Amino acid sequence: MPRLCRLATLTLLGLMLVPNALGQCPNAIATVRGQIDNLPSSATQVGVTVVLKTPKGDFPKSTAVSDGRFTVDVSFSTLKSYTFLWGHRCSNLPKSVILKVTSADKTLAEKVLDFKKNFQEQPLNRYQAKQDLTIDVSKSSTGKR
Repeated sequence: MPRLCRLATLTLLGLMLVPNALGQCPNAIATVRGQIDNLPSSATQVGVTVVLKTPKGDFPKSTAVSDGRFTVDVSFSTLKSYTFLWGHRCSNLPKSVILKVTSADKTLAEKVLDFKKNFQEQPLNRYQAKQDLTIDVSKSSTGKR
């Protein structure tokens, strides 16, 4: 009987602690807007992929380009770490942002941005590029055209 009581107590304690270890940090959203210049007339199915590179992993999101313009909202986790003693650390922010312009699975251009220099915090866990981006495909350094 004491063993059953101890098991029930540990189970109850575990169930009380598990919710604290999960889901306490909000997701944040980074918004990237821009335009693509000098797209080849032969380019079809043009899209942009934005990858947020954080210490806790990569967060990619793709969208189609319409009339040379794009807007992408990329959601990412802010959970950096958790300990039972100190709780949640919700400070996981991207270090860099990679933008890739593709057409029919070929990379036309790529741009890498420093997150701290190029993004500003907005209310409600949102981050926005300080200015609309311009990616000139004719000046691409990818060599994959």
